[in-house]
Amino acid sequence: MKKSKALLLFVSCLVILAIVLCWGLSGDVSEDNSKSYKTEKEKDLLWGYKVIGHEKPNNHKNYVKIAILDSGINKSHKEFKDLTFYEYNAIKPKKSIEDDYGHGTAIAGIIAATGEEIKGISQNPIIYDVKVLNKNGKGKVEDVVKGIKWCIEQKVDIINISFGFGKDYDELRNVIKIALDNNITITAASGNTLGLTVEYPAKYEGVLSISSLNEKLKIDPISAKGKIDFSAPGVNIKTTDIHGGYTKVKGTSFATAFATGAIGCLYSKKYKSKENVHQTLKKNTVDLGKLGYDREYGNGMIICNKGEN
Repeated sequence: MKKSKALLLFVSCLVILAIVLCWGLSGDVSEDNSKSYKTEKEKDLLWGYKVIGHEKPNNHKNYVKIAILDSGINKSHKEFKDLTFYEYNAIKPKKSIEDDYGHGTAIAGIIAATGEEIKGISQNPIIYDVKVLNKNGKGKVEDVVKGIKWCIEQKVDIINISFGFGKDYDELRNVIKIALDNNITITAASGNTLGLTVEYPAKYEGVLSISSLNEKLKIDPISAKGKIDFSAPGVNIKTTDIHGGYTKVKGTSFATAFATGAIGCLYSKKYKSKENVHQTLKKNTVDLGKLGYDREYGNGMIICNKGEN
């Protein structure tokens, strides 16, 4: 009898843990926590940038407009000094943006750092900084919807959403469809759900759901499985922090930033059309995992310079 109770308690704890990890109640979002960059060798933390590749500087056929829906960006960081920014605070529209959490600045570094210590994947894009997460890394679905509507008005090319909701919301699904209908590419984190279900909006049809890879190009065990479109580096990654320095990060949030950067790189070479987005991406993808599409790696890893290196 005691053994049965102990087993029941153990199973209950596992269920509670899974629920906490996938929690999306009341419009809160789940996101990744950064660890301080201190002692690791730089070469080990720059592996993701090397495997994805970089857009060649000053070789733009088209400037790509990339929106980052997140906690904001520390635009005074030395890695962003030459970038063009526009901003919208969906939480407090009359206030300028401050990244009081750090997540958005880390995402921006992967996408577009200019090369002081790290070189972002998409060089010199136009960045649209859209604050939808508060100082605790939490956000409301209505603010995310407002942010996406603003992006549609600005006619951005790509929207990066490096967080997820545990449940479907009609208003989010509807505005996502409008954005897709306006020829906007949307990348979203699949979620750090320990191999469980993909979160929203990554789960929506048409949104590019991104899973996370480690240095051996194997799927990270914390990454969601299911509706996965592509995979990208997401373990032991150096990027920018809100204090003007650097940090080490992990998770599908940051894999999504790599995918966004690679897509921006490809779009800068040859402008996309609604009809050829997926074909363009698949042509620039390295197949991983099982041959062809699978539920962990998706179609594989998008890279910036396939056939050019």
